[in-house]
Amino acid sequence: MQNILITGGSSYLGSKTIDYFKDFTFYGLEHNSKLLERKNLFTFQDTNFKEIISKYKIDIIIHFATNSDRTNKQNKEEIHKTNVLLGEELLNACIDSRVKLFISAGSYSQDIFERPPNFYVETKNIFEDSLISYSKKHRLRIINYLLGDVYGKDDFRSNKLINYLIQNEDKEQIKFNSNGLGAFSPVYVNDILSIMEEDLNLAHDQKFYRRKIISSNIITVKEFVKIYKTTRGKKFKEIYNNIENPYSNFKKINSKDLLFKTSIEEGLKSLEI
Repeated sequence: MQNILITGGSSYLGSKTIDYFKDFTFYGLEHNSKLLERKNLFTFQDTNFKEIISKYKIDIIIHFATNSDRTNKQNKEEIHKTNVLLGEELLNACIDSRVKLFISAGSYSQDIFERPPNFYVETKNIFEDSLISYSKKHRLRIINYLLGDVYGKDDFRSNKLINYLIQNEDKEQIKFNSNGLGAFSPVYVNDILSIMEEDLNLAHDQKFYRRKIISSNIITVKEFVKIYKTTRGKKFKEIYNNIENPYSNFKKINSKDLLFKTSIEEGLKSLEI
């Protein structure tokens, strides 16, 4: 039995993680969102993480809390507070503690742009530097997952591309708020969970810092929509705009550096309408 402190437990990936690892006990930080009640979940609001680790005998930390704003319209101080400072507070609490593994989640966007396209990616790069530094200086075992565009069954996020398509796939046409040339890398949620399961089982044997890109091959939104239509047998007409896309100037990642198990076609076929 493992005791796990989780942040971002109300997110799609966070909630799936708690449900997937039913034999583990989770202690979830309730910050801006309430967590759904589960038999294996206890919640807390106190951010004295050193005390929480000791009180609940925390073995592993899974840090999924993030401010994912990519519009550059939100307060940068708030984004930095969530994406950098909160994580550093957790890392500080791990020093000389019983925690044997720290798991963090970043984005494949950190690797495909020469310059960060938004402040979200900037903060993820800053926090990755912190992860490396803490791992070296304090010999903390850390795994940093750089995730693709996560999707799967029971996804409650209406603003995500795949959910938008599912909701509108039987219409004659679908309008997109971009030119369709931005980077897209769908990764099935169960792929992440199974990789995490392997890592949790080997928590004591991990190198001090590991970086894993859990992502499918990087394609454009237009390319993905074509795959979507073919796989799900839909015939809607796509309407894109002509606005310059800040996410279109991206580079491919060597496929051998990517970790995923479910093809895009397999994942799409599994989704319920």
